[in-house]
This record gives sequence, C-alpha cells and structure tokens, in this order.
Amino acid sequence: MYSSCAFVLALCVAIAASLNSEQSNDIEDDGVPREINLSSRNLTALPTVHDINPLVKVLNMSMNRIVNATDELRSFTRLEVLILRFNNFTHLRFLPEPCGLRRLDASRNNISSLEGPLASCSLLESLNLTANNLKSLPDGVFSNMNRLKVLYLAGNGLTNLPQGVFRGLRNLERLRLNGNRLREVRRDLFHGLHELRYLDFSLNNLTSLPLLEDCCKSLQGAYFKNNSIADASEAAVRAFLRGNSSTDRDMTGNPLRPEALRWTARDPDLRLLVHDDFCHCGLLHHVLSRATLILCVRVRCGAGAAFPNWVAAVKALDAPAPTPAAPAAPAGAS
Repeated sequence: MYSSCAFVLALCVAIAASLNSEQSNDIEDDGVPREINLSSRNLTALPTVHDINPLVKVLNMSMNRIVNATDELRSFTRLEVLILRFNNFTHLRFLPEPCGLRRLDASRNNISSLEGPLASCSLLESLNLTANNLKSLPDGVFSNMNRLKVLYLAGNGLTNLPQGVFRGLRNLERLRLNGNRLREVRRDLFHGLHELRYLDFSLNNLTSLPLLEDCCKSLQGAYFKNNSIADASEAAVRAFLRGNSSTDRDMTGNPLRPEALRWTARDPDLRLLVHDDFCHCGLLHHVLSRATLILCVRVRCGAGAAFPNWVAAVKALDAPAPTPAAPAAPAGAS
C-alpha cells in the first residue's frame, strides 16, 4: 500500500513539475496541455486517465523504470507523439485504440513482440524500435502504415525478414536495419519503395549484395558495411552505385572476392578503392572526376589479383612523384 501511494505521489509531483514548465503556447484553448514531459522521473508505471487528461497530444515517458503496461494508454486516442525510449517495456499492447499516433519512439527497451494495436497505427510517420529484443517481425505488421517515412529497426536480433514485410510503405524515406543478424535479403524486399532515401544494412551477416533496382533512383545513402559479402553480381553493384554525385555508398569491411569484380575492368568510368586502414572513401571525391563512379571496398586479394582500375591506396591517386634529391656536391668542390 505504501509503495502504491508513494508512486501516485511521485507521479503527481512529476506531472505538476511538467505542467509548471510548459510554455503558454503548449496549452490548447480548452486548457488541455499539448505536451506532458515525464522523462527522467524514476517512474515505474505509465499514467492513466485518472492522472492526466487523455486529450494530451504529446507524452514523453523516456528514461524511467517502467517495465510493462496493460491498458493505461488505451483511452489516449488524441495522442500524436509517444516517446518511451530508455525503459524496460517488453511489448506494445498498451497503445491507444483507435491509434492516432504520428510518431512513436520505443527505442532502447526490451521489446520482443510487436503483436497488438501497433499494426493499426495507420497515421504513423516515424517509428523507432532501435535496440530492442526483436527476433522476428509479424506478417503484415507495417502493411497499414502507408504514411510512414522513417522506420528504424537497428540493433535487434532479426535473422530474417518476412516476404513483403515493407509492402505498402510507398512514402518510406529512411530504413535502418543495421546491427541485426540478417543473412539474406529477398529480392522483392524493396519493391514499391520508390521514395527511399537512406538505407542501412551494415553490421549484419549478409553474404551477397542485394539488388536495389526498385529503390536505387531515389537513394542518397546506402550502407552495407561490415557484413560477410563475398559475391556481388554486376547488376547488384551497378544498382548499388546508381545515383547522383552526392550519393553516399559504402560497403567497406566485406571479404569480396576479386573474381566477383572482374567485370569492373571493362568500365572506364568506375574506380575501385581497395580499402586499407589508412584510406577513406571521401578522399576519392577530391581526386577523381565527379562523374566517376566510386566503389569503396575491402577486397580479399589472392595471389596479387588486381585490375587496372583498382586504386590501391589514396596516396597513389594522381599524387605527384617526389622530386629526387640533388646529388651531394663532391668533397672540395667550390
């Protein structure tokens, strides 16, 4: 009983402090605050309709000690932004129904399941599930989120992605799947993602470079660093490189076989940096033509295999030869 009363008292103090810190432009005409910030308050549970007005639009509960919830937020149907990062949630079954969320940040929790109301959050524009404990994704979990622009699934334990898991996300611009355990990417994974700008598959277990033909025209950044990619077809590499001169593409830290890139020797507009610990891809843009396609890789060379357009190190890029030192004058010469 004492602990329950202590929690209620702590919550009341936190809410009062939050309301006192709000600016006048954060209050609606009817007196309902637009935003309530209950972050870093050492709370162990979510507020209910008895604690705060359910018409609030922004609720920040980050950096508390909340382990789980049941139906505390079910009635918060006007909620547009919900920030839950840095807690210990294991699921999201407590989300509002119907769900009007536009932004949900549940990063850095212990979420292992996405079952529940999340799939019905059709107004979501940003969903951050970074650094949780997701091992798999339910079929169709994102299928109703056609307004979604940002989806972060990095730092989980995903080993595979269901077929068509991103189908319908026609407005998606940023997708992060780095830091998982993915071994392969289905060919149709990017189908329909015509607005995709940034894609990160770094730090996975991929063994081949996926074909990005469905989204390559819009890509401004594509990252496949530190995988186990040994093979890359010509079509996959060309799709990966396609874009304008400002496109950032990086697949360093992969054990690519030289034979997989033999075709590049036929392309005069392609330069490969055979990466070592002292080179940086960005330096190439200051040396080579802006129209030149640059692929920065770490190639697993055997028996000295190389091709004419392979650049071994930045210091070899059009660097002027050092001027030979003048011979020393003979002894006694005036």
